[in-house]
Amino acid sequence: MKKGIIVLLITVLAAGFVFAAEPTLSGSVSTEFSYDFDGNHEFGFNKEGARGSLKSEFTFRFDTISVTKGSKGENLPYAEVEAKVSLEFNEYKFSIDKKGSDKAAETNSTPLTLTYTAQITKANIVGEGWTIDLLKAVAGSDYAQAAIDLRKHTDKKYYALDFVYGYEKADGITVNVDKYGKVAVGLTGDKDKVNASIFAETAADLLKFDDFALQFAATFTTKNKNQMFGASAKAAYEADMLSAGIATDLGYASEKFDADVAAKVKYEQEEFGASFDAYYATKAEAKKKDELVAAETNYLGAQAVADAKVVKTDVTVQAFDLLDDPDGGAKGKKTLNVIAHNNYVDGVDVKVSGLDLINDARDVSAEATITLIEDLSIGVYGKELINKQDLGVDVEYTGIENIGIAGGAEYVIKAKALSFYGQVDYTADLFTAYARAEFAKVIDVDGANLGLSAGIESTKLVDNATLSLTWAPLNTDGETTNDVLNNSYGKVIAACKIKF
Repeated sequence: MKKGIIVLLITVLAAGFVFAAEPTLSGSVSTEFSYDFDGNHEFGFNKEGARGSLKSEFTFRFDTISVTKGSKGENLPYAEVEAKVSLEFNEYKFSIDKKGSDKAAETNSTPLTLTYTAQITKANIVGEGWTIDLLKAVAGSDYAQAAIDLRKHTDKKYYALDFVYGYEKADGITVNVDKYGKVAVGLTGDKDKVNASIFAETAADLLKFDDFALQFAATFTTKNKNQMFGASAKAAYEADMLSAGIATDLGYASEKFDADVAAKVKYEQEEFGASFDAYYATKAEAKKKDELVAAETNYLGAQAVADAKVVKTDVTVQAFDLLDDPDGGAKGKKTLNVIAHNNYVDGVDVKVSGLDLINDARDVSAEATITLIEDLSIGVYGKELINKQDLGVDVEYTGIENIGIAGGAEYVIKAKALSFYGQVDYTADLFTAYARAEFAKVIDVDGANLGLSAGIESTKLVDNATLSLTWAPLNTDGETTNDVLNNSYGKVIAACKIKF
């Protein structure tokens, strides 16, 4: 009997089993022969076990079985209820990501789990313009949030600073009246304690007067004699060309008061636009899901942007973390940035930046790119003009068929460092090639540096393979890596790479 049940279970599972997709498989094999002019002058083929790179994944899953049922009255007021039950296997993944050509495989798979969920998703009493949610009492409000965002240095995405007051919600119900707002009441307890919460919020349109609107919300909770209070308010003005708004959240807990305020103004017309945002918080945090990205105390940040559309110029002024933390805490970074950008003249793009202007690290940078002449691009820059004084020019010409020529010069005044570079790229039917030279010297200091690199590559000589011969490969920034004037010559590498 037991064996029969197992067979039946396997049959049922197999019936619901599907492949999400064909297994993926990609990678490459790169065989190289090199000679190193530096160090111990090593030469020869690269290690066999390091030539392969392999990545593969296949995913299978079981179908999800779910049922949703409920009931609903017909005549107001009526009750409605809805519930859902589901049985689900998670996706099950096998993957391999292997560097090298060895047989040994690095496998990684997710655990196979069965999830059973049963939930009542709705239980309301519905009347003419009102609803009572019998499942929960809501609580908490958050109207103010920083428009000037912080970000983690390893993350390209921005996350807003925000203060959210705390509360201890009790079990209860929520009453929503369409035209006026909502009230939620929660209450539990016994002879020794009482847990209670109350939340109220006005409807978004209740206090709207022509172009002006107000909205308020508040929460009070008590649990184990721990009382917490929070409130939010916001005002907004909307006209044809002008919009403005201010919002605040405040909270009181553990005999401490905290708050944040956000304000914004925006003016927009056909030829000119301007905006201003400011944010202050006694304490605030930026989070990525549940991960804390940044935390600030006594924080003030502001940004002003002016956009003169008729002359294609926009100016941004940013000020961050202007206040010190109270009670001898950390000092504010007090950062002030000014950035101006203009591209009014076709073929001329100019950008001027004043960065960190309050602190000793203050600096100014200016960049211009000129493309007025066909096939010729000229870039002129002055970077960190206060502390470093890095001046330079870059020129690129593409007017010769199959040939690209680039060159430039740079002089860092503070370091008295002078450098030049030149590069020629050639594209033929069967191959591409390049040659690059970089010369650098510090004025009044003996010696100089000269980096040289050259390479040729073809994907046409052998179908489905890349053949290359390179002397002193460039780094990821496209710069030389050797110094022939100081006995550093780099490697010569002949390689064949096959991708799949």
